[in-house]
Amino acid sequence: MIHLCSDQITVFQSIIQQTNSAVVLSAGAVLISDPAWLPGEIAEIADYARQPDEKNPPRLIFTHSDFDHVLGCGAFPGSNVIASKGFSKHPDKAAVIQEVREWDNKHFFSRTYPIEFPLVDMHIAME
Repeated sequence: MIHLCSDQITVFQSIIQQTNSAVVLSAGAVLISDPAWLPGEIAEIADYARQPDEKNPPRLIFTHSDFDHVLGCGAFPGSNVIASKGFSKHPDKAAVIQEVREWDNKHFFSRTYPIEFPLVDMHIAME
């Protein structure tokens, strides 16, 4: 699952659509972008992200609100979420969560964490 690894950046690549999730370790902070796809893959990302500092939860960065990008959110309780204002204003968050549930049901996956649309703590400007 680890696709690329350097001193501060590790890219995890899912076997599904080769979706990438990056983990950045920097000055006591851990940033994770778009934790995705399979429950085992997300668990591997979560375990890796906890290693540097068990006390501080990682910060999650979401690039957009497609279901495959947000389905790992619940695996990181207590994390701060960073995304655009447009992400926060998604017109149908429930439909995104329904897509996750339908995909999981179709492929017989169950997750050990809640399926939820991320609540944004810090907005970033998208120009």
